Amino acid sequence: MPPQPEPEPVPRLQIIKVVREDDLHSQIGKDGHYFDLVDFSRIRAFHVPVTETLLSFKKQLAEEFGPQVQCQCLWSWARRQNGTYRPHKPLSPHEDKLPEVQRKVQILEEEVVVLKRQACLEKEKANMECDELKLERDNAVRQVDELRDQNMHLILEFSLEDLEQATEHLSDVCKVGDTEYGRVYKGIIHKTTVAIKLSCSQSLFQQEVSILRKCRHPNIVSVVGVCSEASALVYEWLPNGNLEDCIVSTNNSPPLSWRNRAQIIGDVCCTLLFLHSNKPSAVVHGDLRPCNILIDANYRSKLFNFGMSNLFLAPGTCPPNLTARLPYMDPEFLTTGELTPLSDIYSLGVIILRLLTGMPPLSIAKKVAAALESDDLHLMIDKSAGEWPYTQAKQLAILGLSCMEMTREKRPDLLSKVWKGIEPMVTRPLVPYFHSASEGSCAPVPAHFFCPIFKEIMKDPQVASDGFTYEAEAIKHWLDRGNNRSPMTNVTLPNGDLVPNHALRSCIQDFLELQRQQGQIPDR
Repeated sequence: MPPQPEPEPVPRLQIIKVVREDDLHSQIGKDGHYFDLVDFSRIRAFHVPVTETLLSFKKQLAEEFGPQVQCQCLWSWARRQNGTYRPHKPLSPHEDKLPEVQRKVQILEEEVVVLKRQACLEKEKANMECDELKLERDNAVRQVDELRDQNMHLILEFSLEDLEQATEHLSDVCKVGDTEYGRVYKGIIHKTTVAIKLSCSQSLFQQEVSILRKCRHPNIVSVVGVCSEASALVYEWLPNGNLEDCIVSTNNSPPLSWRNRAQIIGDVCCTLLFLHSNKPSAVVHGDLRPCNILIDANYRSKLFNFGMSNLFLAPGTCPPNLTARLPYMDPEFLTTGELTPLSDIYSLGVIILRLLTGMPPLSIAKKVAAALESDDLHLMIDKSAGEWPYTQAKQLAILGLSCMEMTREKRPDLLSKVWKGIEPMVTRPLVPYFHSASEGSCAPVPAHFFCPIFKEIMKDPQVASDGFTYEAEAIKHWLDRGNNRSPMTNVTLPNGDLVPNHALRSCIQDFLELQRQQGQIPDR
């Protein structure tokens, strides 16, 4: 069979619908206000090859409807979301000469350009919104931190009625102390045990409130609130009383161990570093005595009645309770009447020797110096503290004597000398100590197991550049907030580096495991 000729390809057709003025009038009225609501299903459609130009199509329209080519104006229509159409734009003479395919390509390219421009605008808008959200987040974080700080420094205002209800109308049964600073009561406010001090004068009260508002430290007693009406301050209650009571074992309290005594010395030293580095001027305690150092349940020390001695130092007056104060007072202060940070260092020296020997403060420096000279120091160390390492005890004796130099210029610098000697005794991890299980009492938690910021047993202890160990979460939050000073000493940190304290972490884990085995804490 002879080959059959291939059929000619059928040209591709496109549908073009033409709306005339008559169509507009018939569908939407002669006013033409709604010309974009034409129903395209009711108007005439033309089937035109895609290769045909619009110019040739206009000629077909001229034959069909009459208007000449030059009188025709063709518009492209855009489909709306509701299914209707409206005019989009008039076709240019250049588009009239293009085949429909090329014209559609050109339209698509223009639409791509428009879409790209819209995408860029949307991206810029999204970036701006993202930046605004980040700014709002940063502001929110800052406000939360500020509110947290404000809450930490919040001092409540109590009424005299609140204090009377807490202390059975200030009954002597609730009174636990009566000093030159005022009377102290034990009470319960909002189901919380507190210490309430009625200041002996309005000026003393205002001075103490002013200092406590700006001096917050883990080793300074926390103030809960005030009662301006009664010139009273409400403090946290510390169950172990003051250091004087602990040294002399008032009420048959158990004697302090040598570890606790070393830690107390370190706590007092850190607190003085914090107070003395206060800007613009140092805060001097001025009356640093064991009776003004309170002891909490974990045998950590907290300073009390600090920064107020200048109220008792009017020219020509004698400080109250001079007999008890005199052994702790800076000798140069007695001649010049001027309190300086070096005055606190003298008092610290007396406290060091008292904790080491358990002796009364009067002439204690002379007795310890004589014992060192005759190599009899071991005879003076307080035996009730346990087996105090002799090397450490001797270092403390020498350090205490150097702090008690008669002239200020001979006393050691608190940071570079005193703290440098005390630091190894309080920051080096110690082997946990326990009571015998047969005694039926719980083992005390070693004080160095607690984070000085969170006041909780540490899970991930980290050593900061100030030499202190903190819970990782606590010290990281401290540094992330832009603090560049030590939480303990208020001295500028050399850097923000943290080093895991693996030895201490191991001791804590061993301690907790033994507690679980003895049934003193539940298994996790």
